Amino acid sequence: MKDIYDLLNGIEVHVSGEMEASAWEKEKIKRNVKISMEKRKKRSWKRILIAASFTLLLFAGSLFGLSFTTLADESSFLSSIFNLFSKTYDKFAAEAQPLNLVAEDNEVKISIEDAVFDGKNFFVTFILESEVDLPEEIWLEDKLEITIENRVLHGLQYNHHVKLNKIAEKQYAGLLAGNIKKLALEQADFSWKINKIMTFVDDENDKPLVEGNWEFSFSLDAMDTTVQTVTAPTHRDVSFLEMVQREGFFTEINQITYTPVSFIISYTEFIALEKWEEWDFVYTVLEVHDDLGNEYTGRPWYGVGDRNDFYSRMKLMQIFNQLDPNASQLIITPVVKLKMADGVGKNGGLYRAEDSTAPAKEIKLDTIIIDIEI
Repeated sequence: MKDIYDLLNGIEVHVSGEMEASAWEKEKIKRNVKISMEKRKKRSWKRILIAASFTLLLFAGSLFGLSFTTLADESSFLSSIFNLFSKTYDKFAAEAQPLNLVAEDNEVKISIEDAVFDGKNFFVTFILESEVDLPEEIWLEDKLEITIENRVLHGLQYNHHVKLNKIAEKQYAGLLAGNIKKLALEQADFSWKINKIMTFVDDENDKPLVEGNWEFSFSLDAMDTTVQTVTAPTHRDVSFLEMVQREGFFTEINQITYTPVSFIISYTEFIALEKWEEWDFVYTVLEVHDDLGNEYTGRPWYGVGDRNDFYSRMKLMQIFNQLDPNASQLIITPVVKLKMADGVGKNGGLYRAEDSTAPAKEIKLDTIIIDIEI
C-alpha cells in the first residue's frame, strides 16, 4: 500500500484560511478539510490538515488574443492521459466519453480530451500546449460550475488550482477531478473557466505566467453504477464514546459504489482527541484485496469532517481500480498512519518533508470482510 504522500501526489485541494505551505506540502499533504484541535496549554492551538480525497489529484479576450472553443480536428497523441496520474485509472480510457474541445488565447492552447463520470465523481483529461516558455511545474487558476436543468449545484468538491505534468517540450497534461455531494446524477452540464497559468508559490503577490480566457462547456452522461450499503452510520451513544476513547481509533465501512472502471469505498474514521495530542498527522487509509487474491490500488478521494470534545470524525472516500468480476468478497484492512511534523511555518501550518526522519508509525485495525453485491 502506498504512503498517503505518494497517493496524493499532484492533487491540489482548495483549503480555506491561512496556512504556511512549502511547494512539497502543496503537492504531498493536500487536505480538503481543516480541523482545529485543542492541544495542551503549552502547545496552544495547532492547525491539523486531514487527508481527504484525490484526491486526486489534481488545480477578456483582446484584439490580439481572442479566445474561442471549437471541436479539435486532431486525434490525441496519448493512448490515455489517465494513466499518467494513477494506476487506479488504468481502465478509465475504455469507458471515457470523448470531448475534443479546444480553447486558445495568448499563444496557449488547452484541449479537453475525454472524461469519465459515474453520476457523482468526474475525471476530465486535458492537454496544454504553449508557444510561451513555461517552467516544469505549472498550475491553473480556474472556476468550475455544474448545472442540472439550468440550476447550479452546490456542494461541489474538486481539485481547484489544477496542477499540470510536463510531458514534452511546451506540452503539459492535466486532470480535472472532483465529486458532487449528496446527489447522484444521470447527466450534468459543466462550465469550466480558466483565467491564469501560474507557478504555485506562497506569495499572494506572485504574478501569473500567462493570463487569458479559456472557457469550456460540455455535458457528461453517467456510467452505469451499483451502490451497496454496507453499514448505516453507527449510533453515537455512551458505549460508542467509551469504545473510541479506549481503542483510540475506529473505522466503519458505509457504502461501496461499483462502476465499470473502478469502485469507491465510503467510510467513516473516528480518532480519539488524545491521539491528536500525541501526533501531528493522524489519518486512516484502506488496504483492499478480494477472495481471489487480487490486491487493489487505491488513492484517497474527497471527504468532510468535524469534531466534538472526545473525537474527530471524518467521512472519507477511497477510489480503487477495476474490480475483478469473478470476485465475491472484499477484504478491507483499515490502516491508521501517525506522523510527526518536521516543523511549523511562519503562519502556523505544519509540514513534513518527503524524506522526513521524524517519528511515524502504522496501526492495522481489524480486517472487515464484505460480500460483494452487484
